Amino acid sequence: MEPVWAVHVADGQLNSQVCLAGWLAACLLLGIAIRVTKPDDIPRIAVLSAVFFLASLLHVPTLIGARTHLLLTGLLGILLGWQSLIAIACGLSLQAILFSHGGVFSLGINLLVMGIPAIICGQVFRFWSQKKIGKAGRLTSTSLKSPAFATGLFSVLLVSSIYGFTLLIGGSADWWPQIIATLIIHAPLAILEGIICAGVVDFQAKVAPETFFPGAHPKIIADSRGEPETHLNSPGEGDQPV
Repeated sequence: MEPVWAVHVADGQLNSQVCLAGWLAACLLLGIAIRVTKPDDIPRIAVLSAVFFLASLLHVPTLIGARTHLLLTGLLGILLGWQSLIAIACGLSLQAILFSHGGVFSLGINLLVMGIPAIICGQVFRFWSQKKIGKAGRLTSTSLKSPAFATGLFSVLLVSSIYGFTLLIGGSADWWPQIIATLIIHAPLAILEGIICAGVVDFQAKVAPETFFPGAHPKIIADSRGEPETHLNSPGEGDQPV
């Protein structure tokens, strides 16, 4: 069976000081995410935690024979924002306990490796999408595809880069071959995740545009060309923090 390449830092790959610093930073960011979470957000976080965990069980073959698995960090960042840290923490904990993916001691580092890109990409997506709205306050649902694709693609590249950088500066050995192999293997995966992210966001924008813009009217109307459009409130109306 071909090996599975993943961006999980295993116990023993990093110095103990780096792992301890990772736990402290992860607890700090996780505390912020919990603080901004409301009771009504818990079901959505739970569902996406399960999606993130199950995605790790879907192995994707690569051109060089090895296999990897879906990350979906960009999608979590879009749908959850800061709360994606909670979903990722739940998924990584189950992976470490049930399948020994990563490790308990390196769990803090792994949460940072995947959680930071999710937050960054989610914020970039929202900023890019808001720019597309413009002053007219109108946005076609399909126009979210390009930001979503870029978000999904860039999130995988960012996760792989942070993973490699972490091993480079805090590794207990020379991990250069593993870093290079991880970057090569995850490059095609980035394209696949971009496509998945674009499809999910496009569908969600059609059925529930308020997911991305709390001030959006949920009704989708067709323009003269038959393309669905979402009518949004003017900037400042109904805005809610991410």
